[in-house]
Amino acid sequence: MSKLVHAAHVEQRTRPRRLRVRLARVVASLVAAAALLLQLVDAQSCARHFENDELLTRLDTHFARCVDADEHHETLEIVKDRFTTNEYARQQPLAMVLFSNSTSLLHAFTGAIESALFGNAFAAASPNVQVLDFAQLLEQHRDGDTNYDVKNAVRRALSASLSACPDRNLFIMENVHVLDDATLPVLDTFLDPMNGVRAHFQQHNGGGATELLDCTNAVFLFHFHVNTAFDPHSPPQAWRDFLMTKWTRKIGLVEEFTPQAFVGRLTEGVALFAPYMMTLVSGDGCVSRTSR
Repeated sequence: MSKLVHAAHVEQRTRPRRLRVRLARVVASLVAAAALLLQLVDAQSCARHFENDELLTRLDTHFARCVDADEHHETLEIVKDRFTTNEYARQQPLAMVLFSNSTSLLHAFTGAIESALFGNAFAAASPNVQVLDFAQLLEQHRDGDTNYDVKNAVRRALSASLSACPDRNLFIMENVHVLDDATLPVLDTFLDPMNGVRAHFQQHNGGGATELLDCTNAVFLFHFHVNTAFDPHSPPQAWRDFLMTKWTRKIGLVEEFTPQAFVGRLTEGVALFAPYMMTLVSGDGCVSRTSR
């Protein structure tokens, strides 16, 4: 009888400890499950991106759907050739400046590229696609240290996409033409991310720690709205001459900006000038996030 009583006392003393152990195991399992779920959610936040022949086919389809393929045939072929080289080499980012007298045409053209790269997933505001409107940024930060604040906005956009979705990124910079002598230096933020095979972005993680993010999978599109720039059928490098003339200072220095460094990192410049009367297709996959 005494043995039974002793066993009962032992059971009473050890039961709470066993319960605590079991509870701790359950909590640990829940924490692990939550961490895994967060990883899955984070991974799912990145849009699926199309590659290789599938991407090139999609470019043809969406260009034909979104812009006048006959009117802009030469430009579309240049862009497709650039994407082909970038897609199969994938050794450096693709950076293009798009000149146009039509904001609608720029949005339609960009929408075609977005849809070709990511399908319609960009509509859910995935981190893959980041849009920076320089006109809005300058207005938002005109009362502060404008260049410093705008550069930080650019860095945040680069960091958000490159860290979350390193496999493929699309950065769209609108209204580049509004940058003047005082604000042009904000473009220096792109010098490292667009630096050929060494393209990278230095992310500051706090406490002095930094991380280099690879930019070779990035596509940069710079929208330059201009009524008359150069003949779309002019020599291939005319767009570089145009930018150099436009961005070279003639009087004074506010903050140093060397246009050669930025222009030299651009892969291509293309002209998308709309005729006086033009009808743009506005079907599915032709609406850029920039125009929403």
